[in-house]
Amino acid sequence: MQRLGYRLGFVLGLALAGCGGDEASTIGEPFTDGDADADGDADDRGIVPGKVDLLFVVDNSNSMAEEQENLVANFPRLLDGLTTPPDEDGDGGADYAPVADLHVGVITSDVGDGGHATPTCGAAGDDGILVSAARVASDDCADRELGPWLEGPSGSLASDFACLARVGTSGCGIEQPLEAVRRALIDHGDDENAGFLRDDSVLAIVFVTDEDDCTVDDDRIYTASVEELGELNTRCYAHDELLEAPDRVAAELRGLRPGLDGSVVIGAIAGTPEGWNGSPDSLPSPIDPNDPSGLVPSCSADGLGQAYSPRRLARLAEAVQGTAGFQSICQADWRGGLARLAATIGAGL
Repeated sequence: MQRLGYRLGFVLGLALAGCGGDEASTIGEPFTDGDADADGDADDRGIVPGKVDLLFVVDNSNSMAEEQENLVANFPRLLDGLTTPPDEDGDGGADYAPVADLHVGVITSDVGDGGHATPTCGAAGDDGILVSAARVASDDCADRELGPWLEGPSGSLASDFACLARVGTSGCGIEQPLEAVRRALIDHGDDENAGFLRDDSVLAIVFVTDEDDCTVDDDRIYTASVEELGELNTRCYAHDELLEAPDRVAAELRGLRPGLDGSVVIGAIAGTPEGWNGSPDSLPSPIDPNDPSGLVPSCSADGLGQAYSPRRLARLAEAVQGTAGFQSICQADWRGGLARLAATIGAGL
């Protein structure tokens, strides 16, 4: 596969589940803002400083209620990091350019089951269409004009986001966030979702999930009667050969920004285990070695449940060759991971 010359600033937030702190691993050199135009004109990559399109891909399967609430609670920290950059190096200036023109969209991991009548799945799912209305009843959201995406920064952005990000828990248990992103930005980028992604912005994609991706390439995954594939709950982890390769999805995402250095950022709030070194290959398999029909979580926390290794999401991030921040979903306080994610987004401006 041809590589497009992305400067790798691959920042992986290794949050320690159940601990108060977190640690980070950095591979490569961070971006600088030396090419940005102070007047707000596009830089030599064609990116306008301060312009970001931020897409959240939220797992809406039945184990995600607490995690969606945690996303809502922590989003203001990410917003603050984007709009008010810190001066960590103490040089008297912001560490990166503030975000001044922001699109925020939400899609779910549910793209259905292709009509195979899989338990917990609807036929069509959400198809990568941007969530445009509150799905969980709330007096706070009843009269809000939300639209297919939010624009900011504005005083109501965090509260508007809370209405969209609570996407419910009735989605398909075969989570396909990579396919959802592909449909959102490519299949529907010029129709239902037209206008969200702009040509001169940094594109940031953040996955929020307690399981790994299961973007299906072979429809036998959906069919419970295909007994040689094992239980439905283990197939996505046991049969990677039946799933779409993350490299292929990465190539399509890079195709949205051909030759634009650092203009795609991948992040994930997922089941990264304590002590992860940042390599996709070092993430443990969730398959229980003592029971092939069972799964072993990579992290867990009281009140937040448990989560499983995001190996395919990590492979996507590696293949995109942009910047990436991973935060453990098993930690209630996402402050450190979101600060790093804000910095990696800002570094692309």
